[in-house]
Amino acid sequence: MADDTPASLQEQLDTLKTIDGTTEQLKNEGKFLEALQCMEKGLILRGHCHGMDSTEVNDAWKAVGNMCNYIALVCLDKNQFKMALELLKKAEVLTVRHRSERAVTLNNFGCYYRKTGKLRTAASFLEKAIKLESFSDDITKRADTHLNLCTVLSELGRYRDAHAHALAARKYMLKELFGPINSEVYIYI
Repeated sequence: MADDTPASLQEQLDTLKTIDGTTEQLKNEGKFLEALQCMEKGLILRGHCHGMDSTEVNDAWKAVGNMCNYIALVCLDKNQFKMALELLKKAEVLTVRHRSERAVTLNNFGCYYRKTGKLRTAASFLEKAIKLESFSDDITKRADTHLNLCTVLSELGRYRDAHAHALAARKYMLKELFGPINSEVYIYI
C-alpha cells in the first residue's frame, strides 16, 4: 500500500530545488515551453512550502509571467497567434500583482493585436500600458511602448497623435542616454 502522507517540508524544498535546476537547464537549452511548465510546478510547490502570500510565491508569479510574455513574443514573431494569445492571457493573470510586468503584458497585447490587424484594440492596450508605466522608473520600456503606440496610431491615420508619441519616445531615449538633467538640453535638437 502506498504512503499517502504529504512529503515533509524538507522533501518539498529539495524537490523545488530540483525543479529550479531543471528549469534553468531547459532555458539554457532553449526549451522555453518545457521550462515554463517546470516554473508553473515550482510556483505551486512554493505555495505549499511558503504560503501563497509569501515573497517567494510573489517572485515566482512575476517570473512565470515574464516567461509567458517572452514566449508569447517568440510565438508572435513566428505568426503562432493562438499560442501567443494563450500565453498573454496567462501572463495577464500572473502579473496582476506587478505593475511593471503588467505594463509589459499590455504592451505585448498591443503588439499582438497590431500584428493581427486589430489596430484600435492594439491602441487601447498600448494606452493602458502607458498609464501603468507612468508609475515606473524604467524609461526604456516607456520609450518602447510610446514607439509601439506611435506605429499603431500612424497606421490608423492619426498622425498628430502618432507624432506626439514619437516625441515622447525620443524624450525617454534621450533620458536613458544622457540622464534626466542633461537630456533636457538635447530634446529640442
